[in-house]
Amino acid sequence: REPVVESVTAAADGLVDGLSRGGSAVPTVLFGHGLGALIGFEATRRLEARGWPLVALFVSGRRAPSLPASESPLSRLPLEQLVEEAQRRSDVIPLDAALDRDSISLLIPGVRADFAMLDGYACQPGAPLRCPIVACGAASDPDASRTDLGAWRAETAARFSLHVFAGDASYL
Repeated sequence: REPVVESVTAAADGLVDGLSRGGSAVPTVLFGHGLGALIGFEATRRLEARGWPLVALFVSGRRAPSLPASESPLSRLPLEQLVEEAQRRSDVIPLDAALDRDSISLLIPGVRADFAMLDGYACQPGAPLRCPIVACGAASDPDASRTDLGAWRAETAARFSLHVFAGDASYL
């Protein structure tokens, strides 16, 4: 029943605020999968601007933020199509939940909000990160190809590595 987060930047700001409340800056590694990769990237930009000691950013299952969107807006899809797209992309909505109207009514606002975050995200130009980036993905992920993952290389002035695993988007 918590309010949904409305943008990648708001999520990144929340993450940075949460880390900052912990007191002194300690060496930190961030990991984000899918939408979380974009949130982690934006949070890393903000943390580096504050001088936070970042060891690395791990991104998974998401094309580089500077690449143009590969899909049409998803957040405004009709309910059935939204459920199908969410199931295709991950196990966010298990099959048994997709068949149960009560479960769907609980899950859909969050799923729709996540898709709205993706729909509304536009990477702003900026200096490359100073920390290394490790990009991970699945060999059979139609939404994050090896080339899409490799494009993260341009987002850092430090080391970059790419790891592709067997499977599809749910490899994690």
